[in-house]
Amino acid sequence: MEVRNKLAVLEYGALTADEVIAYLELKGLIDDSRLMKVYAEELMRKNYGYKRILLELSNKGISEELIGGLKETYPFETEIERAICACTSKVRKTGSAVTKNKKLKLKEYLVRRGFSGGIAEEAVRSIEE
Repeated sequence: MEVRNKLAVLEYGALTADEVIAYLELKGLIDDSRLMKVYAEELMRKNYGYKRILLELSNKGISEELIGGLKETYPFETEIERAICACTSKVRKTGSAVTKNKKLKLKEYLVRRGFSGGIAEEAVRSIEE
């Protein structure tokens, strides 16, 4: 999808774009499954949750079929660890005490980063301890 958009910006027609993409795929220079894996790993390192990763992959133009396959290999067991890491990082940056209002904002922050409400709740609870 990104190659097609770039070619459109450079004012190449749809037929030419299709031919270029087919050639690049044939040569192994475009591989959406590899892109998906590498990009998902990068987003996990940045402490994003599953839902946000799916959204970002879709925005990159990865097919729904490939994205659907991610669920089978996604490390859900690390989801809470990444949420806690994102939460503690946010608390460190703000430097203030964790009040009731701050807990609510932290939960909202984690949900925006793609974590489920339950994971966000658990992560915020863990930093209280």
